[in-house]
Amino acid sequence: MFKILKIKVILFFAFTLNCFCQSKVVYKVLSAKDSTSIEYAHILLNEKILAYSNQKGEIIFDENIPEDNDVLKLSHLTYSQITIRYEDLKRTKNIYLNEKINSLDEVILKTGKRKKTNRLLPERSVLDPLYDRKDVTFPNSLEIAVYIPNYKKKEYFINKIILNSKNKAQKGDNKYIPFKVNLMTIDTTTHLPDKKIFKEDLSVGKLENQKLVEIDLKNQEEVIFPKEGICIFVSLYSEEFYLQSGFDKRPSFGVVQIKERSQFREYKKHYLANENSWIEAGYSQRREQCFDFGIEIISID
Repeated sequence: MFKILKIKVILFFAFTLNCFCQSKVVYKVLSAKDSTSIEYAHILLNEKILAYSNQKGEIIFDENIPEDNDVLKLSHLTYSQITIRYEDLKRTKNIYLNEKINSLDEVILKTGKRKKTNRLLPERSVLDPLYDRKDVTFPNSLEIAVYIPNYKKKEYFINKIILNSKNKAQKGDNKYIPFKVNLMTIDTTTHLPDKKIFKEDLSVGKLENQKLVEIDLKNQEEVIFPKEGICIFVSLYSEEFYLQSGFDKRPSFGVVQIKERSQFREYKKHYLANENSWIEAGYSQRREQCFDFGIEIISID
């Protein structure tokens, strides 16, 4: 009797494990140059994120397994974007991406001039240290744009986008949270965010307690910091994705108490509320606070 029960238990676990393995599909994202694993490539279907490659370069589909005819888009900050039919992916198992050309370094090499870097971040009020603020969790259905003024009214190259946090780094396996960024021009008449610089939003992300996110633009098309200034645009994927992926919370970022004379501004737009225009956040108008976003610029002598 005991032996029969034992056999049944073993068969049950074997059947359960087999079902789990069948429902879990794994593919790899690799560099076309040297076949090294590529982490944090975003996999999109109809502009909605399905998954992203982990630190081993693995894409794991469990619940959201695509249909054979679905066309997937793979997006990565430093590799060229590709599309592939899921039927083809099942056959090849591996996806190879080509690294983007470092266009900014090419410009600098051609000029033969040395470069100087400088970081532009919101000017903090003397009261900022008195505010023990934690990071602000990014709200769903909201797009944020932070205006970066060009005080010197000179044109520079934009080298990096900088997103700061205040949360203290914690030990352990912090989860990677994907989101999107872009740069936007500023309308000189309305002084509101106007047009996106990059045709496609950049696929990026951060660990839950990562204090600093530096988005290197050297592999993107050459970006000029215009005399009228520029905006950093940040948005999320769908709320459904974050819930299905088991995220306890959405990405969060640091805020600072800004100086009264600072020209940094924060704008917001609800893309689910039929709002077609940007508005400046009330706390930004009152010169109270602003997301701690900035850029690194390069000047060439």
